[in-house]
Amino acid sequence: MLNPYQLIIYWIGIDRWGLSFLKIFSSFGMVVNVTFINLITYSLLAVSTIILCYIFWRSGVKKHYLLLGSFIYLTSPLIIEQTNFILQSVEVVFSFCILYIGIIMIQLYFESRKSYFLFTSIILTIFAFSIYQSTIFAFVVLSMIILYLMFKDKSLLVYIKKGLICVMVLITSIIMNKIIAYSVLWILKLKHASYMDNMFIIGGVSFQDYLYAISKLFIQYFIQYNNFFLFALTFLSLFCIIIIFNQKITKKKIGNENLIISFISIIGIYFMCIFPLLLMANVVARVYVPTIPIALFFLVVIFLSNLSIKSLKKISIILILILCMGQMKVTSDFAMTEEAQFQQEIALLSEIKDFLNNVNITNTEDYKLAVIGMRTFESNQIIKGDVIGKSFFEWDDGWDRNSRLTHFFYNQGLKFKLINPEEYQEALKQSNNMQSFPAKNSIKINGNILILKLI
Repeated sequence: MLNPYQLIIYWIGIDRWGLSFLKIFSSFGMVVNVTFINLITYSLLAVSTIILCYIFWRSGVKKHYLLLGSFIYLTSPLIIEQTNFILQSVEVVFSFCILYIGIIMIQLYFESRKSYFLFTSIILTIFAFSIYQSTIFAFVVLSMIILYLMFKDKSLLVYIKKGLICVMVLITSIIMNKIIAYSVLWILKLKHASYMDNMFIIGGVSFQDYLYAISKLFIQYFIQYNNFFLFALTFLSLFCIIIIFNQKITKKKIGNENLIISFISIIGIYFMCIFPLLLMANVVARVYVPTIPIALFFLVVIFLSNLSIKSLKKISIILILILCMGQMKVTSDFAMTEEAQFQQEIALLSEIKDFLNNVNITNTEDYKLAVIGMRTFESNQIIKGDVIGKSFFEWDDGWDRNSRLTHFFYNQGLKFKLINPEEYQEALKQSNNMQSFPAKNSIKINGNILILKLI
């Protein structure tokens, strides 16, 4: 990275002050040490799985069910979509850990009624929200999970009262996070960025277009097969409802209030999992992490816990293992995609270096870079996901893409200065009569700006 503090300031602008705070501690030495970042990221992911298992174990869930739940959680292709974004992967997975510990604090509060557990939960939850806002959805899902695990055999009134405590923690944490975020902006004299606001589609299109968009995406991702395995969420939720309400399968007598609690829990968790789709009318895979992997963990556990017929349970375990192996295969394919795409990016960068050498441009440090257009890579080894399969040469638009490419070029030894948005717009005008790389006039010098037209 040319200037890590520029990214830190950007994160503060989108209310991720916690992420910026943590990033400051790693912004020395080699800022982007991929091997070290991946080591810490996946170590923290393992820790998050252990904490998640502990949340379930405290409520008496059998160990072999926890093992299957862990497999479905860890092998989710959604996980690699998030961890692949290495500039924030360590901090984001760390937010999972502290969020889960915050949930344990709520469990301890329910058991002991000691207020310091609730206070600690609020502090941890605020910090988790400040690192990555998608943990808000995960908090709601985890709250409904512990309410089900701890109070499914109690009265509906007790369930609601305990639920209100979780709501109080949620609202307090969101408000306090916002107050701190705006205070940091005010102290540093920074402006709030519109990145998060631009993700929401509600109010931006007609209601008819909105319904069409979300229904199409819902069928495509949550009903039909896709590489993110989101359809598993839908079918596991349906199966859980069927076995809980069909007491011949469970061989248990469940009271009406307990049935209502179970139904509210499953439907509520499912709704929170698809809530980002309703907000954005888009499927941004990393937004669903860790919410959907947690939900799959829960659904596997309660499905097997409520299934009493041994033959059906054995068949179900085999099917869940097949699902895990399917997720592992796609996750592995995603990892291979990144390697294949990186090789193509390096090959194109090598062509650009050779071209510059041939026209006697060797002192690139003297120039600002303006890359016009994009370049996609097509191969049977490249699978297009959300972040996975997206090259630096095609990610984002205009100046944002150019900024990413300048950093990428810099890390690969082709050092340019950063261009500002106004200079980039001027370079865009200058590129109108240029041809696409590797044509002879695909590179142009305009003062101290080197213009490279890809397409």
